[in-house]
Amino acid sequence: MAQQSSEGYFFIPHTRPINLAGLLSGNVTDSPHLPLPQRSNPSEVPGFTDIQPERTGTDFGSDTAFKYVSNDHEVLKTCVLAVRLGPLAAAGGGLLPRYADDVLNQAIEWMEFTVGGTVLQRLWGEQIHCLQLRNLIPEDLANAYALQKGGLTAAARAVYAAAASYPQGFWAYLAIPWWWTETANKHWHQYACQRTTRINIHWRGPEYVLQQDNVNQKPTPVLGGAYIQDMYLRFDVSALDTQVKEAYINTVKGFGSAGISTLMTYQQRQENEPIPINSTSTRIQLTNFNKPSSLIMVMVRNANNVLPLYTNNRRFEFLPVSSYYSEGSGHRIQQLITDEYAKYRLAAENFVGNPNVNLYYVLHSDYAEVVQYPMGNLEYGRLQNPTVTLSWDVAIPAAYTADIWATCYNYVKLVIAQDGRSGVALEQPI
Repeated sequence: MAQQSSEGYFFIPHTRPINLAGLLSGNVTDSPHLPLPQRSNPSEVPGFTDIQPERTGTDFGSDTAFKYVSNDHEVLKTCVLAVRLGPLAAAGGGLLPRYADDVLNQAIEWMEFTVGGTVLQRLWGEQIHCLQLRNLIPEDLANAYALQKGGLTAAARAVYAAAASYPQGFWAYLAIPWWWTETANKHWHQYACQRTTRINIHWRGPEYVLQQDNVNQKPTPVLGGAYIQDMYLRFDVSALDTQVKEAYINTVKGFGSAGISTLMTYQQRQENEPIPINSTSTRIQLTNFNKPSSLIMVMVRNANNVLPLYTNNRRFEFLPVSSYYSEGSGHRIQQLITDEYAKYRLAAENFVGNPNVNLYYVLHSDYAEVVQYPMGNLEYGRLQNPTVTLSWDVAIPAAYTADIWATCYNYVKLVIAQDGRSGVALEQPI
């Protein structure tokens, strides 16, 4: 029976989907149902592709290279590094031998994605860590830490590293935020590149990664003299239907030499700026940033945390500042902002992660004399004496260092000629 809704529309209440042909049929045996559409060949089939290092036996302090060989239909969606770390034995009478917290982020100096010998993106371990803090909501960050073995106490990490608990070692997993994992549809048409693709990892030495209590000596590996027992890269992929693949290739061909471009964010960095003990302020000159930058991130940490010290080795403890501002060409680029207001603004506007983390951002302002670009970028290389000034209400009790990261943009351009040959290049958007 028809009923009238509050908006004045009529609807027929039912408990099953309706097939109009069945409703119109005079055959009382017809059942009102909706046939389900079927595809014998879906446009995308999801799956995993695991790749092993090109050579075995790499460990902390060396380099690892992965060669990705895709089939003719794969698009890449996510990338996860999986590493099995072996058990440890204490050295020199030390206690609680263990790996550092958030071990893969701390162990990776940098990793890069190359196509045809061109480095398209380089990521640092600190950068991956900070991106997680800034971009992941608390629930997702907790899930990531569970896989990464992050956020654990020294005692909990010692359990993972104990041969009695994990005789073959334990696995740690780190999602790698390549630029194509952050696009709207998480698609990188790998098959279209037609070039050798490699992912290279440069590992920090064990003196930056291992810990034990009481004695500043290096814990030793229990299995075969190696800390890294096994590793692979896992790609979440989709295999495309032939028609979908050919439609994409023909679309790219149609753009000719202009090709198709994917926006990529990347970071320039200026690290280990010294801040002496008992300082109440410091002014840092921004000298390393020669590309248009949309955002500057500042983090301050104890100088001892970035030194090789087996009884310490903690890279991700950041010091709060009381206030900060930036200048260039005789103008304030950012007015003075306090710690409280900085965290309020970021948490309220675009900081979805933990607002209590002591990461600070220089927000650009508009001045006629300062070179600005439509994408919100500011080219520090064209400013006179660009600086950021950090201040503390109370003198800092130890020596600290400041690391500064500038967020920049590139386009990854893919061109496919009419004969099917392809090329990949980086281009500045401005």
